[in-house]
Amino acid sequence: MSRSAGWLVLAVAFVVGAALQGLTATPGYAGFDGAFWAVAVASLVLLWLELAVVTAAAGATAGLRPAPVRTLAATGLVALGGGILAVVVPLALPLYVVLALCVLPGAATERQPHLGFATFRYAPLRAVLAVIVSLAVSILTWVVAFASGLFLTGTIGGIAMWLWFGIAGGLQLVWWSHLLVRARTRATASVSR
Repeated sequence: MSRSAGWLVLAVAFVVGAALQGLTATPGYAGFDGAFWAVAVASLVLLWLELAVVTAAAGATAGLRPAPVRTLAATGLVALGGGILAVVVPLALPLYVVLALCVLPGAATERQPHLGFATFRYAPLRAVLAVIVSLAVSILTWVVAFASGLFLTGTIGGIAMWLWFGIAGGLQLVWWSHLLVRARTRATASVSR
């Protein structure tokens, strides 16, 4: 996938993902037995698939070539871990998001999830700035989710919230993918000297 196609795929993934996730917020599910859990599982699967597409497209914008199976595996683990953490310790989600942003580009492309941490060695100021911005965006995302649930209810509120989640997360993944490429380039240059 070319870099420009990566941006197009990102835009489509944001809109389609928001529309599908917004449907999971449609009122009226509560009257059916087991409907809550069915919708929760459907939402988690949609999150996983959207995260896989966005991770691959974000990597493509940085010139990375994500492997489909590795991307699905890495994003599946991240989505499952995020779902469990959201239930068990919801306040830890912003830190988990930063960890996922750091690990996903390397896990999806290089078979080396730890390569994302090389960013802190080869571009420390940019990496620290990325962590601070990612934490701030994660906290802002909670505010947007709360506000969209308070002022926009039902399907429209779900679509607005998931559109924000997609755009915020996707642009951060693009940034972290570019940081990974920078770190990999500098690591290769330092080894060849």
